[in-house]
Amino acid sequence: MLSMISIKYLTPLPSLLFLGAASIAMLFVADVFVLINYCAFSESLVVAVSVAGLIRLRWSQPKMKAPIKVNIMIPLTFLFLCCLFLVLPFLSQPVELMVGVAIILSGVPVYFLFVRNRRKPDVVHIPWVWLTHWVQKMLFCVPECEE
Repeated sequence: MLSMISIKYLTPLPSLLFLGAASIAMLFVADVFVLINYCAFSESLVVAVSVAGLIRLRWSQPKMKAPIKVNIMIPLTFLFLCCLFLVLPFLSQPVELMVGVAIILSGVPVYFLFVRNRRKPDVVHIPWVWLTHWVQKMLFCVPECEE
């Protein structure tokens, strides 16, 4: 639903509104440094997983055409540093970072329930369809077409 495109502005309007609401909710965090820690940790995690995926691709498909080829030590070093940025903060602030990990992991059931699962239970499917139609009517949005 968040990937729908506004007919008038050709932008992902539901996604922009959701991000705006999430940003406003973040303003209510009392300590800005906790918020910075959450964001830095999640960003480092995403970068580390992406680089690890690229390294795995490089080893599993060595003949694959790549626009840029670099020495394998560069991404390995970068991955090592990203892992350090993930592990070292746990030594000084383990409780805060465990909350961050819990927030990140809370998205896994949402993904499997709403995105990956094509056959949703009626308890989930009927309100989801209603909400999708409501968003389409209120924001004049359509799903992104696949080409």
